[in-house]
Amino acid sequence: MKKKRKILGVALSAAALMAASVFGTMAYLTDTGAVSNTFTVGKVYISLDEADVNEAGQPLKDGKIVEKVDEADRWTPTDKEPSQKYHLLPGHSYTKDPTVTVEAGSEKAYVRMMAKVTYKAAADDVFAKYKTDNLFAPWLDIHGDWAYKGDPVTTKDETAGTISRTYEFRYKTTVAKSETATELPALFTTLTVPGGVTNDEIAYLENMVISVEAHAIQAAGFNDADAAWAAFVGKQN
Repeated sequence: MKKKRKILGVALSAAALMAASVFGTMAYLTDTGAVSNTFTVGKVYISLDEADVNEAGQPLKDGKIVEKVDEADRWTPTDKEPSQKYHLLPGHSYTKDPTVTVEAGSEKAYVRMMAKVTYKAAADDVFAKYKTDNLFAPWLDIHGDWAYKGDPVTTKDETAGTISRTYEFRYKTTVAKSETATELPALFTTLTVPGGVTNDEIAYLENMVISVEAHAIQAAGFNDADAAWAAFVGKQN
């Protein structure tokens, strides 16, 4: 009886070793297969530009004035020319149309624009005086497809005597992946100085700068735009 138990014990041990050998081989083959898989990487690419204009805000094509903004050359900032220049006059409108294009092949994405206005502190009273219920009217004609989010982020430069306010605008829908580029509506198309602005008031607007940044982030992996932009801010920091 003892002899039989010994033989059975050896047989079980051998079976266990065989199982370990077989399963070990299977795991090895599975790992090898995973290594040989091919993965593609998604991308989100955007560009931002606006119509090339002269100081009167008239659109230009090859340096010459054209009637339609669609005919104008597109302008992007450079180190030598970080911003376009405008000569402001009461009651005058100036072409300014910051436009985002989501490039072909980009993944489904959320898009936003950050408009930063920097001006002399004294101009705060001018903006308050000529502001209506519409956030920027009559200064800027914000397009209806862009939603204003929250209060502006305000910073002050006491040395320079300037105030900067940054406003966030989100495109109301996600931009689907496409084999062709998707041009979104311009955030706004004109800057208009109200006709009632006086000579003293307009002097406060000298050297005012309106700069716009565009951001895009993939939509996949986020429950909504709030979660996506929270992650974007975290990555930026």
